[in-house]
Amino acid sequence: MNQLRNPPRGARIAEGVSRAYADFAALVEGLTPEQWRRPTRCSGWEVRDIAGHVTGLAKDIADGFGATRTGDQQAAALRDREPAELVKPLRRAAWAIVDLLNGLEEASWHKPGPLPGLDREQSAIRLWHDLFIHTDDVRNALGLPSDRGPGLGASLDDVLRRLHESGFGPARVVLTGVGEEPQEVEFGSPGPDVPAVTVDAMDFLMVSTGRADPASLGFGPEVNIYRE
Repeated sequence: MNQLRNPPRGARIAEGVSRAYADFAALVEGLTPEQWRRPTRCSGWEVRDIAGHVTGLAKDIADGFGATRTGDQQAAALRDREPAELVKPLRRAAWAIVDLLNGLEEASWHKPGPLPGLDREQSAIRLWHDLFIHTDDVRNALGLPSDRGPGLGASLDDVLRRLHESGFGPARVVLTGVGEEPQEVEFGSPGPDVPAVTVDAMDFLMVSTGRADPASLGFGPEVNIYRE
């Protein structure tokens, strides 16, 4: 098996993206000046930079420009805004994106999307992944626990696809904490001599996105989808 069971699809993605934007806006809207400027585990970024990136990306998508700016450019353009000021354009852009997703017919989800090599469904899941992981970055900076939910499955769906495409493996990974039962995922056609490694799904997400040391779970640097 090379993906999670029952991954989010179609209307569930639109609903999840909508909820993720609402959760992010609610999380940052009332932050104090000190919280707004707290450093995060994203190198060189404070909480306000993550908020600027999330808002800037949403505005780019809603305006029809796709990913025309880098995350650093999006963050820099909005980092001097205050929280309550920033969430206004965020909510407007989020509404436009969710409205677009809700308007897609079933067959339209599998037409080419705005991201190279991905269809609309995969592009929307990647957006959901970005929202989920950056919401967790902010929660981490504020000393709050991770908030598991449907976004974890969506984020893992995107990460697993990227690991398969990068040639990661051979490996067997049993993910716990996502769904009612552990789920085994295979990479690179592992033979019977390759043992299964059981890991918590959130911990796996952290190492596969460069937010934790892969060695802590027995993996090498090739598990990081953002490695250079």
